[in-house]
Amino acid sequence: MATGEVQDQSSDGARALADLMGEAQEELRRELQDQEDLLKADNRVFISLFLILGGLTVNAIIFRFLPNYMFYWIAASFYLIVLNPFILLIPSTGGQAKHSNRKPRGDIRSITKIIREAGIGNHKQVFGRIFWNIFFINNKPLAIGFSLIYAIDVLFAVQAGFFMAQPILGQFDAVLVIYQSLALITFYLGILILRPYKMDFFASLQNINLKIRTAVKRTWKVIIIIAGITAVIGAIIVTAMILPGFTLGQITSGHDYITREGVLPIIGIFLTQVMFLRFFQGVHSRLMLLELSRKKEHLLREHILRSPDNENTTSGTPAGVPEEYEHKRRIFTVTKMYDQSEQAFFGLFPVFMIVPDLTIIFNPGNLSILESHVGLTEPV
Repeated sequence: MATGEVQDQSSDGARALADLMGEAQEELRRELQDQEDLLKADNRVFISLFLILGGLTVNAIIFRFLPNYMFYWIAASFYLIVLNPFILLIPSTGGQAKHSNRKPRGDIRSITKIIREAGIGNHKQVFGRIFWNIFFINNKPLAIGFSLIYAIDVLFAVQAGFFMAQPILGQFDAVLVIYQSLALITFYLGILILRPYKMDFFASLQNINLKIRTAVKRTWKVIIIIAGITAVIGAIIVTAMILPGFTLGQITSGHDYITREGVLPIIGIFLTQVMFLRFFQGVHSRLMLLELSRKKEHLLREHILRSPDNENTTSGTPAGVPEEYEHKRRIFTVTKMYDQSEQAFFGLFPVFMIVPDLTIIFNPGNLSILESHVGLTEPV
């Protein structure tokens, strides 16, 4: 009887393992298809470049005939930082999504039920880490475009506020623009350098917290240093994320250029900046998704689909099937935790984003796995 139960359990484990391997094979097929789509030449990029060239021509005309061009550029750039999150929420128009080969993994009703059953309050840390990763990884492709735009802002603010016979900006407004622009550049370049979406970065923050508690007992110097660093980082994040709206209101309310000369110049410059930003974002986000997909492919091939080197058999059934299944199931769950999405306007200026798969993340059975594996660059 006992022997029969063991054989039944082993048989069930073998079937579960076989089903998991089949799912992994299908997931690998989708990843390879995604990589092929991402690497495929897009002929519409020439249309995008032509539109950018047209935008630069419009900027040259505005610069030639309007003496307040630098003001318009600065104002447009702050409209851009305020409105860009909403632009990214606009549904794609035209063309066919490159990742339409992926079937939806749950509707709103099923996701709501999963979230309710998962109990977010009991797993705040894991959910916080996941959405921390999502926020910073999707801001990374914006770093180059925004840094270039706000570097120009700094140059224009210095010129317009301090070196013109008739300053376009008041000195206070110029200093505010310079400070805000430098904060934004620091924020985005910080994402490129520090890579805060890495799992070990989040762990290092927890270690700093632990070191602070230990240091309290030994010396106040460490507390002062850490507090200073924290204050600087906090000020940069607040300045970059919250204050652009204040800066925009300050520089536009104190000048009547838009009232006298109309909104067309600022609209033309704004659209040029949008195209410029999305072009760089599209290139870098495509590379980002390709890197993530290749990491997934490696995990699927090497850790799930690859057969164990040593395989002991008992009565024709591999020994240790339950352990092998559990190990591979954990890795497979990690590979499915993050998904991909694409946004484009009539097939032009496509940008790619990494999004969480809510049906995986909020599944109560996966929470123990996600407690230890939420990193994007080092999932296992």
